[in-house]
Amino acid sequence: MKSKKIIVIVLILSALMAISFSGCAKTDKSTTGSTTQNTTQIPNPMVEKASTAEIKDALDFTFDSLPTDISNIKYFTIDDTIAQADFTSNGVAYTVRKAAATVDNIAGVYTEFSGSQTIANSTGIDVSYKYNDGAEGLALWTSGAFIYSVFCETGFDSTAMQNLVDAVS
Repeated sequence: MKSKKIIVIVLILSALMAISFSGCAKTDKSTTGSTTQNTTQIPNPMVEKASTAEIKDALDFTFDSLPTDISNIKYFTIDDTIAQADFTSNGVAYTVRKAAATVDNIAGVYTEFSGSQTIANSTGIDVSYKYNDGAEGLALWTSGAFIYSVFCETGFDSTAMQNLVDAVS
């Protein structure tokens, strides 16, 4: 008799637990047909653009120049404050960003780098380079009212990165 009571209590507790978990299920309140569902979506801050002219229309500034030997280029605006160009140069994928000099962490890169150095670019502006040899590389600099970054996730080469930096404005 005692074992039947224990089984009944376990079943009741299991049922109550199942009911309580069903209250935690994700729902979507958008109406589709005869069902109603709840969803909460965070808007994507990146908006793809067709050209630098579209970036200028959205942000009131754009890239004045980008390297000429690039392919697979895509343009974006981020959070209505940052211009971004993604492209490939000599088989390495790069992300270039430009924003008002007041923007913090324009690159959005949180990698720990093993090396760093500051080298003046072709116009004499100091550029901070951070890198992991043969892997990630990041260049950061400010020119006038704007801040810039160039990042590659793989294939960092100091000379190639410096040439890209010299071509970006």
